[in-house]
Amino acid sequence: MKKTFATIMCAILSLACLAGCTGAGGGGTKRISFLYSGAGAGDGNVGDQIKLLVDTYNETQGKEDGIEVRTATVTDDGYSTKMESEVLATNGAFDVFTTQDEYFKKFAEYFVPLDGFEGVDEITADIHENLLSRLRYDTENNTSDADDTLYALPLVNSVSVMYYNKTLLERAGIICISVAEEDLAAFNAGGEDANGNTKAELGIPDSFTVPAKGFYRENAFVAQEGVYDGTGWTAPAGDELMIFNEKIAMNWDETEDIGMIMTKTTNAASSTDYGYWTEWWFAYGWSVGGDCIEDISGNGDWKYTLPDSTPNFIVAEGQTYTGAYTGTVYQAGETLDFLDKLDVDQGDTVVANDDNTFTVNGEEVTVRPAVAQAAEEGTLTELPSTREAFSRFAMLVKGKDDGLGICPAAKDVTSSAVTWFNGGRLAFCVEEYRYAAEVDKAMSQRNNEWGIAPQPVYKTYDSEGNVEKEGKLVAHSLGYGIAINQNSRMKDEAWKFVSWMADEGQEILAQNGYFSSHSSDAQTYLEHTADPNAEALSDINAYSQPGDWWYMTDRSWIDEWAEPLNSQVRSGTMSLADFFANFTKATNDALAKY
Repeated sequence: MKKTFATIMCAILSLACLAGCTGAGGGGTKRISFLYSGAGAGDGNVGDQIKLLVDTYNETQGKEDGIEVRTATVTDDGYSTKMESEVLATNGAFDVFTTQDEYFKKFAEYFVPLDGFEGVDEITADIHENLLSRLRYDTENNTSDADDTLYALPLVNSVSVMYYNKTLLERAGIICISVAEEDLAAFNAGGEDANGNTKAELGIPDSFTVPAKGFYRENAFVAQEGVYDGTGWTAPAGDELMIFNEKIAMNWDETEDIGMIMTKTTNAASSTDYGYWTEWWFAYGWSVGGDCIEDISGNGDWKYTLPDSTPNFIVAEGQTYTGAYTGTVYQAGETLDFLDKLDVDQGDTVVANDDNTFTVNGEEVTVRPAVAQAAEEGTLTELPSTREAFSRFAMLVKGKDDGLGICPAAKDVTSSAVTWFNGGRLAFCVEEYRYAAEVDKAMSQRNNEWGIAPQPVYKTYDSEGNVEKEGKLVAHSLGYGIAINQNSRMKDEAWKFVSWMADEGQEILAQNGYFSSHSSDAQTYLEHTADPNAEALSDINAYSQPGDWWYMTDRSWIDEWAEPLNSQVRSGTMSLADFFANFTKATNDALAKY
């Protein structure tokens, strides 16, 4: 169904000629209206991408369809108000809208279901599942399963990345390289990294074999289980070999190690105040297969699960596993769903208790025996609990009882974290890639080089440095979909536009160096982008997930626990133990309202 870019460009040139000879528009042209967000301060190129597609449609396929699209824009911050006060209140003010992750479920009932439209199956067959699944919704049960209604199609994806200041890392004696794991053998044999540098040029001894690690140092830090104060960490010696590789995700220990090197309170020689910043727990909890809420019935009975202390499980390399509860056939690298890892059966009534436990008929639920056996046999690999993963995230700051202090307290970051990073106060900063142009401008003014890397992943090594256990690579993103107003009187015309934007339009994005929602466009993006570490960005686009603001129709349930997390736990006035004890019931009560 998708037209080639060459065909599209030929159409653009031909139609431009026709417009010059006969005039634009013409009799019989139908006009549809399109409201899109992603336009305004801090929104980077999201609005630019959408405008590019609309302009191209109007000059090419739109003329063939006899359709002209007229647009209006709104900032992300003003989107919800615009939809409520002007769009929905006036019935059919716009035929087509963009939809953001945070507000998708709130407004889904006003969108036209797309499953019955001609060609939708061909379009969705090539779309990254992580982008498509967030646009499916059962408004009754609040689920987004594969057979739930499709209310929109993916349009633009704004991913989160880990920015790093290369200049300041090198000033601290850390050698920065860019070598994918599959290219390490060639690099160690004298080849060049992605930046054209050899080991000799970078000052790495020829006799040293660079390992497949995000961060290597001779005196590597390994945290003790359940200890969050940096016990055992040592400052680097003057001649210690330290290597950061932007192509390979660091594990938790490596992130904390390099973070302490780049934090003044732990290393007075650091040129940055803090080594690391993230305000999101996603890269920790999701990496091991956990989440902040889980459906404990399979039918939309959501409960708070950040305190879940049962281990998580991932399918080992070369293996598959069938979940006993859901029947899901898990492939290698996929983590088990909550109900598949626990010893519960269809028909059981699982009760979420205020003490952060789950029971069936008064008995506490533990790991399913078949899951434990599969882990013993090597089909599954046991990973940390969601509680442990969340604890590692929370203790990046200096907590009430312990904590590393490599991340500033949430209350201290009164301006944006990007501003801190741009000003040289942070060595690493997790933020959206939409700020890349702002980062590049600020870094240039400071004569600092910068780059991006995957976010940390759970990973352990054996005594020889080989990966022993590894979780999923994860990142969150802000997805922008495109939907049809149920009150539009031009639904067929709207579908022609929407289907083009979500299909041929995605190739246009890739040809202009932007992400496409289609897996088949990944190579096109790589060939046309100037993005740093583009391979990593392309992968992030394919595996990124919507943040917890997408889970329900609004954020009120998040406020129950996220507000005290940031204002107290991540500001050093509340212990993790008190946090887990105090906010489970309130969060579950809030979830019950949905």
